[in-house]
Amino acid sequence: AAQTIALRPDLFHIVTPIKVEKFEEFLVNYPNQAFVKSVCQSLHQGFWPWADTSDDMYPSINDNSHHTCVKNDMQLQFIKDQIQEEIHLGHVSESFGEKLLPGMYSVPMHTVPKLNFDKLQLVVDHTVGDYSLNSMISRDSIKGTKLDGLHSLGASLLQFCSQHPNIELILFKSDISQAFCHLPMHPLWQVKQILTVHGQCHINNNFGGRGSPKVWISFMSLVAWIDIHCFLIDALKTYMDDSFSFEVVGQVLYYLPYDCYLPAKQTHLLQLWDAIGLPHDHAKQVSGIPLMVIGFTLDPNAMQVLLPPDKKAELVVELCHFAQKNHWWSLCEFQCLAV
Repeated sequence: AAQTIALRPDLFHIVTPIKVEKFEEFLVNYPNQAFVKSVCQSLHQGFWPWADTSDDMYPSINDNSHHTCVKNDMQLQFIKDQIQEEIHLGHVSESFGEKLLPGMYSVPMHTVPKLNFDKLQLVVDHTVGDYSLNSMISRDSIKGTKLDGLHSLGASLLQFCSQHPNIELILFKSDISQAFCHLPMHPLWQVKQILTVHGQCHINNNFGGRGSPKVWISFMSLVAWIDIHCFLIDALKTYMDDSFSFEVVGQVLYYLPYDCYLPAKQTHLLQLWDAIGLPHDHAKQVSGIPLMVIGFTLDPNAMQVLLPPDKKAELVVELCHFAQKNHWWSLCEFQCLAV
């Protein structure tokens, strides 16, 4: 793999919109400077997904692209169009030919319907096939990350309302565009993520697979620290690429790029993202009473959390399925139902 990278450096690029020097400036007082250095170095050189590639049983070249599942011409055309869009964005290389080079692994792809949209979504599958990429990453190496959920938001709401009773609140939620695409992979992992379309091979420098959530959370934990300690956005919660919290109704600030007023905390949040280069779209920056947050409808003034009707119906179906006689469920399956 190292020899292939040395011979074809034109294929492997570190692409990120993150303004690393500015990002590092905000973190000068972060208590764990070794962690800051690690993340910033990875932004310059590419992240590694906690993979172990030292097993001699794994071949130098592996092609799992034959597992790509395309059921009709529409899906095939979608995959072609999506690859072209990713090439335009700099996330995927132009074709380097039909033959994998030493160290390269080609991974399968398929499409799935996009949730709540009449559109398709491309899935690059790191699990299917022999010697899959995910098989190189142990579950123990990526466990232990913690996301802010409704319990954390609820605790902050209770604390605020106990100190400031009878104040009306509004919720807000902000989303980072194409989140994982902004963290570059190390070239030694890019070489393992070849996308093959109609026999043509492309380097994929997007992050994917089992290690990507921990990589993203590592980065976002530092962004959240800046939010709270530098921009003084109290009670801010982060769940993958979503950040959310509450603000006092009427406390708004003008956000120039969108030419509108937003809850003051949300404006400060977007100003930070702009300062460090995190992209976002206007349509994904929302606020209201109530507001949908990580799948639940929340009302901060009624202190109420509701499951949407369609999700209730899905839950009933799953519970009936679980209640079947003469069937044993694993602990993991029980936990998935609870989530």
